[in-house]
Amino acid sequence: MLRHKNTMHIDDESGNESGMDNESVAESSSETEEEEQDASWDLLVEAAFEQCQPEFEERVDKYMQRDNGVDQLQAREHVFEQMKDIYRKAMVNSFVKKMLWFNALRKEPVYATIKNTVSALKMDDDYDDEEAWKSATSKRKYLFDRILDWYEAPELEEDERVDTGDSQEGGRGGDTAGLSVDKKTRNHHGEPGAASRGNGEKRTG
Repeated sequence: MLRHKNTMHIDDESGNESGMDNESVAESSSETEEEEQDASWDLLVEAAFEQCQPEFEERVDKYMQRDNGVDQLQAREHVFEQMKDIYRKAMVNSFVKKMLWFNALRKEPVYATIKNTVSALKMDDDYDDEEAWKSATSKRKYLFDRILDWYEAPELEEDERVDTGDSQEGGRGGDTAGLSVDKKTRNHHGEPGAASRGNGEKRTG
């Protein structure tokens, strides 16, 4: 679970920091905005923390063994500072991957359809962002069935071991990890071709 520091907040790209010493009239609104900005990075930070956790714990243990006078909190804070560059690298890599994915997603018809529904809900029904996206996705959930139709059924790990013979012969034997994903052929509308559906059956949206 992430724990946010409440003392300072980076509020612009130049790195200027603002405390919580504004007038009491604007304080509640300011806190809400800062919480929303912090939460927007939680997913990225959590992924970096999870990725680096084994190394973090190992370093904390070693540091505490070297210095018996250090408690766990002090050790954690010390190691966290030492590993900032490692956490930063993990965050940057994850951020770039997510942005590339999002840029590609924006070109997809499914995204455009759901986004149009979101805009209509916000304009006509005064939904906030979360309400609009949840409602729009629920209304258009059949589109996700079409996306699933683009893929073959998942393989079993046992099947992969049989196929590769648990050896490195044949190319990928020693490199296979987890489940593989096989896409079906998609037609120019972004939907699976008739041959991929089997028996020439036509799907109805």
